Amino acid sequence: MERGVLKLPREPYVVFSLITLFMLAFAFYILRPGGLGALTAFGNGVYVLFAVIAAIFGFAAVRLSGTKSSQGKLLLFLALAVAADAVAGLVWFWYEIVRGVEPFPSFADAIWILYYVFAIIGFGYALLRVRKFLRTPLLIISFAVWGVITAFVLHSTLARIFADESYSALEKLLSAMYPAGDLSLLLLIFLLFTTLRRGAFGTSLAAFLLAFTLTAVGDLIFSYQSWTGVYETGSMIDLFWLAGQLLIAYGFFLQLKTFTPSKAVQATDTAR
Repeated sequence: MERGVLKLPREPYVVFSLITLFMLAFAFYILRPGGLGALTAFGNGVYVLFAVIAAIFGFAAVRLSGTKSSQGKLLLFLALAVAADAVAGLVWFWYEIVRGVEPFPSFADAIWILYYVFAIIGFGYALLRVRKFLRTPLLIISFAVWGVITAFVLHSTLARIFADESYSALEKLLSAMYPAGDLSLLLLIFLLFTTLRRGAFGTSLAAFLLAFTLTAVGDLIFSYQSWTGVYETGSMIDLFWLAGQLLIAYGFFLQLKTFTPSKAVQATDTAR
């Protein structure tokens, strides 16, 4: 499919729109009009909205690039991950806001498992394609940083989850899924960061890596605060997720903006 078939807005307009959306959300979290109830509904709703925006950009990029190239396959898995995130967020919204019931554990958690599966497959596939660019010194640094983070999460969060006798086995499994999935993503992201200068997957990869880092860090902080009893509804850490989703949308836009058939072939050859 040629780029000319899809008319894209200019990049400054897209950047301005995404920043404006984030600043509006930020202002709502600061001002908190309507109190905690309104903030909870707003936070859930805007989470779904931003995820849907990212998914729309994602599937548009997949449609434009196809899935034959390494680049296209990565885009597909990331788009599926974002779509799963949007659907899970919508289900969570339905339980918590519309029905007014506790959303955990629920079908939303099962869908979020797909988010991790698709994202891990996507980044794992990307790492497999660029493995020849990995260098030992950077590998050591990446594993060292990841090891420190993992040790902290194991001690501060996962240990608390499995020690909580009030939780059922299913609740413990689902609770542990989130930090375990985030740690798996962070390891892949750290390793992929070391190969960025090779440009094997285009300029959008840096945006994707930073975006998923933000969402993973937001998840880990949320889990830690929840299990140490300090998390409050409407916490500013929610903005990590919102910023990550909009940055994912921007990454897909960069792919839409820069993609040409010749570049796809070049990217595939480079990734080999």
